[in-house]
Amino acid sequence: MDTDTEERILKRLKELRAGKTTLIIAHRISTIQHADHILVLENGRRAEFGSHEELLAQGGLYRSMYDRQQLEKQLKEDSPAEPGLSDPLAPAAADLRKGGVGK
Repeated sequence: MDTDTEERILKRLKELRAGKTTLIIAHRISTIQHADHILVLENGRRAEFGSHEELLAQGGLYRSMYDRQQLEKQLKEDSPAEPGLSDPLAPAAADLRKGGVGK
């Protein structure tokens, strides 16, 4: 789903669920960054727990995912799609999967 649609859904969800406990499962940090508590799972086990700020400060898996998603966002904003190129982020995404960008 695109970012604008995600933002509209999250805004409406926040309005509808105010004062209630809500469990959200997400891959995108932007989806959960405003949650009171975030549980990070790795291989089905608890890896980290805390608020967005606490998890960033820990410098673990959550921070790594956040940094990668920020880089992907920046690459997408800075690189207009070239004619004939179906996914302008494909080379960068492949490097990210290999752990080669930013190391």
